[in-house]
Amino acid sequence: MNGSLTTSSDKFRFGSSAALAEALDHPGWYADFHNNHEIFAVFPQRTFRYSRGDQATRAEAKSHGRSLAIPEPQFDWTA
Repeated sequence: MNGSLTTSSDKFRFGSSAALAEALDHPGWYADFHNNHEIFAVFPQRTFRYSRGDQATRAEAKSHGRSLAIPEPQFDWTA
């Protein structure tokens, strides 16, 4: 089963993403969070943190997600 959790809370911290990456124990699950400046894409055991508009890191995160069999339509997080 695939799924995601999305929030726009500015209170999200990178340390929280590390704990979440550890908790996501099944490939196919991920979470994405964003604020006005940054995006966090959290996968099992790996987190991508990048500035809005950073297309290279966004592409890397999406590629990693594909390697976990996450369906393409789920990569609709904020650019």
